[in-house]
Amino acid sequence: MIAADKKIMATHNQLRSLEHFTESPDPFADLDVPPSLEECLMRHRRHVAELVRTMKMAGISDETIAESVSALVALYKEELMVAIREMKVSTW
Repeated sequence: MIAADKKIMATHNQLRSLEHFTESPDPFADLDVPPSLEECLMRHRRHVAELVRTMKMAGISDETIAESVSALVALYKEELMVAIREMKVSTW
């Protein structure tokens, strides 16, 4: 149980670090993400957080990072919404 709590905590920390670079604190909050896709979403968040760190270390401006992250998150959200819809249709 403790390992799961640490995993959740890391996810919340990653979200806070990305808030500066996305339009909302959690761009996926409006989605009802099935438990089977949660790990995929967490992996995406970790990758985006790593991308932000790498871009910052490379000296890329916050404005450019924000534009890049917003575009990436929007594309992923579209793909996630398609996957959620397909899951719902297959359960009908």
